[in-house]
Amino acid sequence: MPLTTEEFDILLNKCKLTKKEFANIFEIEPRTVYNWVNSQKNIPYWVKPFLEHYYNSKKYEAIKNILNETIEIE
Repeated sequence: MPLTTEEFDILLNKCKLTKKEFANIFEIEPRTVYNWVNSQKNIPYWVKPFLEHYYNSKKYEAIKNILNETIEIE
């Protein structure tokens, strides 16, 4: 099932990314991303799993940093 624009916006917000930042990660024109949102083009199938993995990666990175700080204190 294709990713809807609403789902795309929710995932971007969850990842704390703007459309422009997302475009910069992949070195694509921001207008390409805006075209997806304006339904002029379908959102590619790989976007949803990428954003899900990106979110999980950031979450685990934050946990790792907290654990590293705790270990350094002791």
